[in-house]
Amino acid sequence: MGQIAAMDSIYHMADLTIIALSPVGLPGASPSRPRNPDLTKFSLWDGPLDAVFGTASSPLANSAIGPSRWDTRGWTFQERKLSRRMLLVGDTYAWLSCFQGTFWEYDDRRIKEEYEAVPTDVTVETGVNVTESFTSYAQLVIPYSARQLSFRSDVLNAFMGVGNVLGTVLASEMIKGLPERYLGQALLWRGEGFRKGWDKSLGLPSWSWAGWEGGVDYGFVPSSGRDGKGARSAMDSFSTWYSPEMGSLVTFWYTDEGGVRRVEEGRWWFSSWDMWDDEFEQHQEQLRERLRERPEDVHGAMINDAWDRCCHNPRECMRRVDISDEARKRAENVPGSLAFTTTCAMLQLRLVGDGKSDAVCFDMVDDSVDNPAMFVGQTMSMDREWADKTLDLKKKYRVAVVGAGEANRLREDSNPIWRNLSSGVKFHLALYVLVAEERNGVLFRLAVGLADLFAWTKLEPAWESVVLG
Repeated sequence: MGQIAAMDSIYHMADLTIIALSPVGLPGASPSRPRNPDLTKFSLWDGPLDAVFGTASSPLANSAIGPSRWDTRGWTFQERKLSRRMLLVGDTYAWLSCFQGTFWEYDDRRIKEEYEAVPTDVTVETGVNVTESFTSYAQLVIPYSARQLSFRSDVLNAFMGVGNVLGTVLASEMIKGLPERYLGQALLWRGEGFRKGWDKSLGLPSWSWAGWEGGVDYGFVPSSGRDGKGARSAMDSFSTWYSPEMGSLVTFWYTDEGGVRRVEEGRWWFSSWDMWDDEFEQHQEQLRERLRERPEDVHGAMINDAWDRCCHNPRECMRRVDISDEARKRAENVPGSLAFTTTCAMLQLRLVGDGKSDAVCFDMVDDSVDNPAMFVGQTMSMDREWADKTLDLKKKYRVAVVGAGEANRLREDSNPIWRNLSSGVKFHLALYVLVAEERNGVLFRLAVGLADLFAWTKLEPAWESVVLG
């Protein structure tokens, strides 16, 4: 474990990392496994066939890396991301790759004291290019989560080196694979291809992507189902990876070895800076002042009015930073749990479309008053087979607010109800919600979704402290 926890230092301090792209070792390292470079298996010209002049080229390293098992394994992810220099040995060729470029073993260029720039299309991605933003985290978790592990219990160990680098750059502790400073955004991961769901045997909470088998996403790529015909969720338009499209609406508490402590999370409100105390009020007042100068700004008035009228806004949230004594005691008995005070409602799920495609999503509706049932929001897309065996459409599920979202537009093929809701003019506003199953007073994540501000307020949801295991 000492070595695993130090892999970021080990790879970064090493002069060279030797990588076997072949699944059976290093070709050429012994007489029994000779290498036989075949110089006829690549084109000598980068330009078109009829070009008078061309540029001599070499076999691209990525053409060998792409189909290799090495590039699909979970444990080798940080090997590629954290190494300063890599010697990549394939069945036929070898390459040297570093931050300055990639060189073929038969390259006629000579490495000089001052490196010359190499076109990016012939270099191998090297190093963790991290900036202080949630996007840096998401861009590493997404490809890592799609990799394969022989033992799922290694999921966080194999990411620990990269997590150490992220924690340093983001100035954040990592809890269960998520950055504490950006916890509200990090909780909103989406997993369309989960067929096995949450693996309780790993001892990881349901709110962490690490406890679920399959690739995750944060809205980088619109979900469409693996057959290209899946039901498209309105969440495709709400990209949580970009901080100006995210707002903090709860205060999280985390249970670790020392007990229940408050999470050191930045508070965001559709901006790239932290937002504390009365800054929401100042933000709203600035918008009101701008509206007095430009009363024709219907869009600005709509946003201002929407959050003022919403029952769950930062003003209300700041009054409920703490959690109840009951929730605190319950959280103490569930290591790795999150506790927070939020608004909750019991809603039913109704399938969108015919449900015959690989990916499905569900409308969240309230049938307690209106007939027909009132549309409240929509879940993310999810694997149909998993949804069929996990969700009971005859029962109601606990839905809890975890954040605020904003999108410039909605997909044309998303639920048409969204485009007619009163809280959307040009920009579409929504509450990020968690759909959960409750067991013995503890919530367990099933999916994330969106709720319309006015529909949620009409529900008159109750403020309560919940524990998420």
